Amino acid sequence: MKQALAKAGLNYRLAAESQQFIGGFKLVSKEVDLDFSFEGLIGKKLREATETKIAKALFV
Repeated sequence: MKQALAKAGLNYRLAAESQQFIGGFKLVSKEVDLDFSFEGLIGKKLREATETKIAKALFV
């Protein structure tokens, strides 16, 4: 992974806490953190799919 990032000219590193989840990885740099963990990706998809529906049910 380190070699691929360097070859692409990206200044990221694997996050130290990447061992705290089941699958995937997190990349970090000085400017941004990118979460590619299984939990992070699935959580985002579930939120996008349900957030609007729940808001409509509660407030309409």
